[in-house]
Amino acid sequence: MKRKLLFTCTLLISAFILFASSSPENHQQRGLHYIRAGLYNQAQQEFQRILSANPDDIESYYQLGKAYQLGNMLDRAINIYHQVLQRETAKNLHGLTYLSLTEIYVKQGDLKSAEASVQQAIRLNPQMAQTHYQLGNVYVHRNRLDLAKIKFSESIKLDPDFTEAYQWLGRIALMQNQLEESTGYYMKAIALNPDDASSYYNLAKIHRLKGNSIHVTKYLEKFKKIKSYQDEVYRYKKSVDENPADLLIRMDLASIHFDNNNINEALNVYRSIILLDPTMASAYDKLGKSYMEQGKFQEAIGAFEKVVELDQNAVEPYLRLAWIYSNRRMFDRAEPYLQAAIQKSPDLTLPYHGLAEIYVQQGKLEKAIETYHQLTKIDQDDLDAWLELGNLQIHFKKTNAAIYAFQQALKTNSNCDQAYQGIARIYANQEVYLDLAETFAAKAVKIDPSASNLSTFSYVYFKNGKYGKAKELILRAIDIEPKNQAYQTQLQDIQNEQ
Repeated sequence: MKRKLLFTCTLLISAFILFASSSPENHQQRGLHYIRAGLYNQAQQEFQRILSANPDDIESYYQLGKAYQLGNMLDRAINIYHQVLQRETAKNLHGLTYLSLTEIYVKQGDLKSAEASVQQAIRLNPQMAQTHYQLGNVYVHRNRLDLAKIKFSESIKLDPDFTEAYQWLGRIALMQNQLEESTGYYMKAIALNPDDASSYYNLAKIHRLKGNSIHVTKYLEKFKKIKSYQDEVYRYKKSVDENPADLLIRMDLASIHFDNNNINEALNVYRSIILLDPTMASAYDKLGKSYMEQGKFQEAIGAFEKVVELDQNAVEPYLRLAWIYSNRRMFDRAEPYLQAAIQKSPDLTLPYHGLAEIYVQQGKLEKAIETYHQLTKIDQDDLDAWLELGNLQIHFKKTNAAIYAFQQALKTNSNCDQAYQGIARIYANQEVYLDLAETFAAKAVKIDPSASNLSTFSYVYFKNGKYGKAKELILRAIDIEPKNQAYQTQLQDIQNEQ
């Protein structure tokens, strides 16, 4: 919780960096990157380089203090922050500086200094939710709960999404035996951050006091699951702190976040890895996949293109880039990536599927057929390829080729209803082998009594003059898909013949 606020303060002053000259700006950016990656010694060195050349760079003084603070070198941080406060040119940073000093004083147990400092922060930045929150935090430590409650309430008025403030309000209400009020605050906290274990634990305590054992069990189970995840994260973060240059530990940490559906945290870790090693292709690959999980496809494109640049043997990023562009109907952009994937891995069937689907979308059906033929030479048991090939051959009225494709599909999977359906419809259209068509249509319905299969079976009966059975089956199809106009037309044709 505290670290989140520390990082917030760091990010709030990033706008000032833009006014630095070119070389200091590079050091500023690297310093901030090192802070976000948890490499505080390196961050300190970057800001010290700036200050050795330009002692009046106030933003760098503040950031140096932040690097000391996060690196737990608190006395040095206090000294730097006081130097910032003594400079009139740094007035725009004084509020943040007082806030940072408050965090340190609370950590050191100097609550009198903490309260004086945060009052100054509020005076300078009255609309900043964090300042009111920190004063509430000081009041909690001084056991002045009613005053703390007021300040936490003020912080959520300024920032309605301030999760930690809701958690503290819930905790205070629970301490004061205001169970309904406490429940409301914790439910709001969970809505904002469903991955915080403490909210579930305290809700379990509330329901235990109410005597609701079902809810106690429910929230304790949730608490245990999230607590297990948080404990694992804590262990890995400790390993990262002890081995800050070991990128594989960071990769494992990011995977834990990803596997627990905490994509934002996974992204943060992958970004920190890339900052430390901009040539690590696997980090860009994971970054791209994380972006895809969030639907941020433009960002994913940038990450996968970087993988392609860094890893000449990679195939998967080409497929992902093709998928993204295909979904955007940018087929001309997708096709080269699929061709490249085929060139790199000629026996991999997935890019052939993608390429054939693109050709179908573009109306290049002969190219699609050619691609599926290539695919079935690589893998004679590719069921989807044979089915698509059969449907495309029907489009070109090449019924023998279509039947052959569907027969190959049945060799691959003897329970493929689509293949039985395809052959049955061809025979019905040609009005040949209608008894065999009935057999195939019946098998398709037995495997999957879908509306489509029922419609085909009805059509076969219709062609064989069995109108009663045809009507019965099409009515079943209409029951499944009542808005399907083609089935209504099929019913009308049957009724006309009756």
